[in-house]
Amino acid sequence: MPESSDSSYWSSSPYASDSSIGWFVHFGVGGIDRNYKNGFELSYINVRLVRVGQ
Repeated sequence: MPESSDSSYWSSSPYASDSSIGWFVHFGVGGIDRNYKNGFELSYINVRLVRVGQ
């Protein structure tokens, strides 16, 4: 994604089998992962707002 740092960002896509788990994207290494959304160790993951459409 242009102008994104090499950080991790939460996805808005839910994890189908457990709503307490969320997906995040690692732009630095080009991967994805999932983990519990309320863990302190995940508080460093960024949020990026993206507008769809016009």
